[in-house]
Amino acid sequence: MDSGAVYRYLKVLAFEETNKLALTDKDVESYLDYVTFLVKLSTGKKTQPSVTQRNSHAEQIVKGFTNYPLEAKQFLCRSQVVFSYLKYVWDNADADERNLATQGILEKGKVSAFEAALVPAFDHVEAMNAWKNVIELPYYYELN
Repeated sequence: MDSGAVYRYLKVLAFEETNKLALTDKDVESYLDYVTFLVKLSTGKKTQPSVTQRNSHAEQIVKGFTNYPLEAKQFLCRSQVVFSYLKYVWDNADADERNLATQGILEKGKVSAFEAALVPAFDHVEAMNAWKNVIELPYYYELN
């Protein structure tokens, strides 16, 4: 496959040269979906940010990308894969597993509002790794 084929499907929004990290439109969309999911877990309410809010937060994420800590940049660049996996696991978990996973994630910190500032402030990797302590996750490799 020629490397240009990827750019037909993904738009690179930011690139960090030192570590060769590319933030794509799909990563940002998935990250915003992930944050929406965390807000729902934390508050118990299903809320959807407006299109304006999502666009504003996406813009802030892209603008701040090169200034985020390395771990936050790496997580952002994995967001499409991570959130797809999280959604798969959540959809296939029973009620007890969901409750335990929610408790494990919330021990890492509550996410009570949809904020772009969440990128560097929340330990997303620890939250994801909390899942593996509660649910037998198929095909899971610890994030680091």
